[in-house]
Amino acid sequence: MRKLRYSLFLLVTVILIIWSCEKQNDPFPLDSNALIFDIDLFEEKIKDGLTFESVGFCYVITKNGNLARSGAIGQRIAGLDGTVGQNLNQPMYCASVSKAITSTAALKLLQKMGKNELTKIIEFLPPHWNPGTNVKNLTMKDLLQHQSGFRGYGPSYASLKALVEADIDPDDKVYDYENTNYSLFRIMIPYMNGDIDLNLTDDAEIDMQTSLKYREYIQKKLFEPLGITNTDTKPIGAQPTLYYNYPNYLKTRGWEIGDRTSISGGGGWYVSPLDVANFFANLEFSEDLISNEYKTIMDDNFLGWDESSSVSGSNDYGVYHAKNGALGNSDIESENQGVKNLVKKFNNDIQVVIMINSRGGDHDSDFGSISLNSLIRDAFDESWVEN
Repeated sequence: MRKLRYSLFLLVTVILIIWSCEKQNDPFPLDSNALIFDIDLFEEKIKDGLTFESVGFCYVITKNGNLARSGAIGQRIAGLDGTVGQNLNQPMYCASVSKAITSTAALKLLQKMGKNELTKIIEFLPPHWNPGTNVKNLTMKDLLQHQSGFRGYGPSYASLKALVEADIDPDDKVYDYENTNYSLFRIMIPYMNGDIDLNLTDDAEIDMQTSLKYREYIQKKLFEPLGITNTDTKPIGAQPTLYYNYPNYLKTRGWEIGDRTSISGGGGWYVSPLDVANFFANLEFSEDLISNEYKTIMDDNFLGWDESSSVSGSNDYGVYHAKNGALGNSDIESENQGVKNLVKKFNNDIQVVIMINSRGGDHDSDFGSISLNSLIRDAFDESWVEN
């Protein structure tokens, strides 16, 4: 009897061990509280939020660097100008989304030279400029974070030279969004790449050469290796996209923003929505543009990103890196025509690009009820559903 009881004990023990192992390796564990991201719901929320709030818009959603969802809604030419539908392959004005492109170019060159974001900008300014004492200590990071202390000058070559030579007040070295911080890279990037004769002192010639070489560097070293070939710093094609006010776009002809080559850097690029998405997908998921080390520098320090839009609000799933772009027509008769763009990336490998060829509606941060950035952030947060 003792031997039988011992055998039964061993049998029960073996059964319990086998059952326990099967439970641990259960391929279908039950977890009723798990949430998953519903990309179809995200797409619907984007369309619902922007349809009937703009003349036309394009959106591109990527997942793990691959195209997941996209759409072109409304018109890129409208009203008195005719009727042409939006097109994902048609270049549109990127506005300040160009800053993230410029930042990538600057970091790529720093990586090539074995330098970092703390490198002083004086190394790459025209040698005949006479920078103010405090300007000599400014770093690349200071410019890329909008913490240079520069204030109140325009993006032209003459203005930038005057800005640098006027010096800064050290007390002004706090965050202040200034296009001139990135306009300076239009001049510095050609010097960083060795494209400009260091003995050249003719300002008009330097202005022309740096503008063209900046454009060439971005096209040849950033865009074309990714298969992005239809880009420029001026409108592209016989019938370029026009920019309007919503809902008053039927009253006036659309605005053609024009050639921005000589004032590019902080803005300037015309790129299609699909190509913008291609660029940022490659920036995130490959090392074709910059290494992972330099991407970390870019992201952690918000170099090219809008920090306030990336970390503000109820970011339930971490930091949502964002770059906004907007430009308005200052003509008082224009009904506030313009462009509104957003690139936003999330920690679940989702990225979204929104490009709108009008200003106004409920999702224009200048006078609407909710900003475009907040709309997309909320759409993302609300697209997590129970598994």
